[in-house]
Amino acid sequence: MVTWIGPVPATPAYIRRIAWTSLWLGAIAAILLWAATGGRWALGFAAGAALGVANFLLLAALMREIVTLETRSYRRIAMLVAIKVVFVYGGLAFLLASKWVPILSAVVGFSLILGVIVLKAVGRLLIGTPATRRSAS
Repeated sequence: MVTWIGPVPATPAYIRRIAWTSLWLGAIAAILLWAATGGRWALGFAAGAALGVANFLLLAALMREIVTLETRSYRRIAMLVAIKVVFVYGGLAFLLASKWVPILSAVVGFSLILGVIVLKAVGRLLIGTPATRRSAS
């Protein structure tokens, strides 16, 4: 089943592409940060980006479980929420509370996926899809 969020189809493949793009961009940015600012900034950014991607994937899985026409699996929903709270929020709290990495680096890394989502949606609007090109002509 394909749902639409504005002009963007929210298919599992599209969600995976956003996650992979964010991981690659995060890795490249972490390498550049390592060269420019040192290891602590790069480590904080990379850890924040990884937690942001995990948060996004868990949120997408939760939405697939909650917003469905089929019978909901409340056990699976509870498991996904528990994993998200313990690992994502716990990891982010650990990063922010520890003095190992700068807080700003972890927050910017965690927010990286939002920029990727916006840029992918803008690119889709500018370039278009086969469906939008057919309807425009």
